Amino acid sequence: MALVTLELVKQHLEVPSTNVSQDAKLSLLIDVGSEHVELFCQRTFAEATYTRQYDGTSQSELVIDEFPVSSITSLHIDNGRDFDTTALVDVGDYELISPNTLRLHSSRFPRGSLNVKVVYTAGYATIPSAVQYATLLIIEQLFRQNQDRRVGRNSVSKNGETVSYVHGWPEESKKLLAPYKRHEFSGGRSQWSS
Repeated sequence: MALVTLELVKQHLEVPSTNVSQDAKLSLLIDVGSEHVELFCQRTFAEATYTRQYDGTSQSELVIDEFPVSSITSLHIDNGRDFDTTALVDVGDYELISPNTLRLHSSRFPRGSLNVKVVYTAGYATIPSAVQYATLLIIEQLFRQNQDRRVGRNSVSKNGETVSYVHGWPEESKKLLAPYKRHEFSGGRSQWSS
């Protein structure tokens, strides 16, 4: 999913909204920039509904993959993995204690393979401003490199002066995205920065 709109990109690049000659190229750069950001952060930003199965670990808490979780639709615990209505956990028996951690009140998630099923909504209804701006910086760099036709050149010397070209991601975008990166810890559990 696109993290920024074509209108926002045109404003950032100071391309008149009435100039549609580069819309196809800009739309492609929006897709590329958005994919780069999500790959870098190892997550999806747009709000969506997920159905996931997890291994029970004999703990009272369960870390959910996506972040931030806005609502839990249902929670089933079933070692037979049928997940029928008898395995449905009452909504009053659990709570979301952090943006991606679910806690059972009076029991633990029984040890088992994929014996916990959670249906939930996670992500952002509105993409955070820092993520949008980082995406714009990446799109701008891709756009400028394409315009300058100097892709692949590191530097040019003329009359004793050397001009260097920066390739790769803008450092500012990496700093803006750092709080949104997913970090993996031992046991495959996820930890989110923001």
